[in-house]
Amino acid sequence: MILKEPFKTYLARGRFFSPSAYKKAKTPAEVWYNQAHPPKSNIPFFIFGRAAHTIMLEPELFESTITIDRKEDYPIQDFNDDGSICLKTKRNQNYRIRLEMNCQMTDKELLPNADYIHIKGMKEAFQISNQILSKTLLDPIGAMIEMSFYGKVIFSNKGIFEGFGDIPDLDYIPAKNELLVKTRPDYLKLDTYYLDIKTCKSAYPPFFATDCLNFGYDIQGAFIMDFCNFLLVATVDTFIFLAMEKKEPYLSVPFYAPARMITTGRAKYQVRLEKIFAGLDKGYLVYSENPDDLFVEIPFPRYATLDEDSIVKW
Repeated sequence: MILKEPFKTYLARGRFFSPSAYKKAKTPAEVWYNQAHPPKSNIPFFIFGRAAHTIMLEPELFESTITIDRKEDYPIQDFNDDGSICLKTKRNQNYRIRLEMNCQMTDKELLPNADYIHIKGMKEAFQISNQILSKTLLDPIGAMIEMSFYGKVIFSNKGIFEGFGDIPDLDYIPAKNELLVKTRPDYLKLDTYYLDIKTCKSAYPPFFATDCLNFGYDIQGAFIMDFCNFLLVATVDTFIFLAMEKKEPYLSVPFYAPARMITTGRAKYQVRLEKIFAGLDKGYLVYSENPDDLFVEIPFPRYATLDEDSIVKW
């Protein structure tokens, strides 16, 4: 099932899981909690990311979805030491309250002016440094942009990953051997490549490779490719990460994921899905992967362990 919907709606669908959203050591207790408490969409990290994605992928929607909190619009031009507007005065406080209320009523995001400057700089730097790719890489013609993909994963009787399945609607009740899943690729050029925009501290290749491991981009790329290919009945085998630095000089580098990265991510996401399914199906002790464990052994360090002779002397 494929839908065009706001990101916060996608986040709120807690019945559906994404393996890239769960750490390797995720426990059933954390899975259950996150299922009932999906991430809030109004935190600064998400707002910055969505604004960057919008200005790069759907710039025509920027003004209708984002309100910039410009400090020059405040009635009292009084500033803090860091250059931000001072909200100690009543007039500035009232202006900020009205601004936030207007965003809530119009379903828009409130973006700090400093963040807007960075995002605008990121786009301009990309266009200047990648003059050829900037015209073709994110071409909206024939592309699927910010679409939500929903479906299910099917497991064997032993809880082993077997494959994907489609669902007729969002109210679908999974069978005992099924788990509802979702993903949301930033950009898909049909029959050509998947693309995901990543804001980062550094786009230097070795540093971004570390980000890929730390943040599970290998898992995300492999899952998006396999799951979306299944739903689209496609064979797209190229995944591009557009790494964009969040601070000056706003270096942007288009990376492609090598086959070994996708193969590794595929193995990882299947294991994660199996663990999530096992935890939801059977339940197992937090911090233990054995469903039969009743207690968790204290990981008493070996360097502090004394042998019998040492204990007598001690």
